[in-house]
Amino acid sequence: PQFQVAERALYFWNNEYIMSLIEEHNRLILPIMFPSLYLISKDHWNQTIVALVYNVLKTFMEMNNQLFDELTLSYKLNARRRSGRRSRGRRPGRRSRSAQSTSLTVTTTTTRLSLRQGETRIVISRVLMTS
Repeated sequence: PQFQVAERALYFWNNEYIMSLIEEHNRLILPIMFPSLYLISKDHWNQTIVALVYNVLKTFMEMNNQLFDELTLSYKLNARRRSGRRSRGRRPGRRSRSAQSTSLTVTTTTTRLSLRQGETRIVISRVLMTS
């Protein structure tokens, strides 16, 4: 099942070498990882996954407290804006979403981090979809 894959991936955060790489490049990695981790910490059904995500978020907070606070504030503001858009879309007299013509913009950001020692490569991709 997929939650087992997520659980195994989250165990990478216990690896000292991976953590040293993340710590070196936290200003690059945290903004990419934070939204997904924050969402999982609030909405995931599996409590083991939630506990592991809390540990990762705690590590991020200890690593760079100022950046963590900025990302938290930014995430909450964006969530508030999204929910405001949804509530405006439900007003009487507005056409339903299926009746409106919609366009979807997909933006993909890929960050590659290559290190010579042991040929370790980390590839982080983020897909952002907006309508």
